[in-house]
Amino acid sequence: MNSQYVAIAIDANRCVGTGRALSDGVGNAYIVDVWTKRDYRRRGIGSELTTRLTTALPGQHVYLQADEALEFWQAQGFQPQPHGLSLTVGTHLQS
Repeated sequence: MNSQYVAIAIDANRCVGTGRALSDGVGNAYIVDVWTKRDYRRRGIGSELTTRLTTALPGQHVYLQADEALEFWQAQGFQPQPHGLSLTVGTHLQS
């Protein structure tokens, strides 16, 4: 992983959740790949992973791209942004 910060939730030697942050180390960061194993959801694990990641990014603008679980992310303090653009280069992410 080429991430600035990684948070991992472990239960009985099993990984039950992860999250990571990409950062330029100065002013901009991105939270990516936060997930919790389905039978561990609604226990505060995703919130704790997010808190640990954002705590490691003081003073930075933290961006998150999300298409689902919007209520969860808004409860974590993230607010919708009105504009954004993206570009997929090559075919790696295309189905």
